[in-house]
Amino acid sequence: MEPIHQPLPDLKSLKWTGNKIPQQASQISIDPTKFKLLLGLVYGDSAIALRLLDQQQKLHPGKTGCWYLEKTIQDVKRDRNC
Repeated sequence: MEPIHQPLPDLKSLKWTGNKIPQQASQISIDPTKFKLLLGLVYGDSAIALRLLDQQQKLHPGKTGCWYLEKTIQDVKRDRNC
């Protein structure tokens, strides 16, 4: 099955506002380069990418935004055998 290619959304318009993380504001700063990589893995669907990040935040509270991104990317790659 060939992946569907969709244009990536403007990263400036996306905000990840998950649950509060101890000692941090509720909005997580994300690395645009890594987020673009995650978006590529989920075929440009920002709702899926943000949902996966939110799920990681709930599973592992207290980590950095960079950690959540890297963990999510690793998990998606692992699940797809990339």
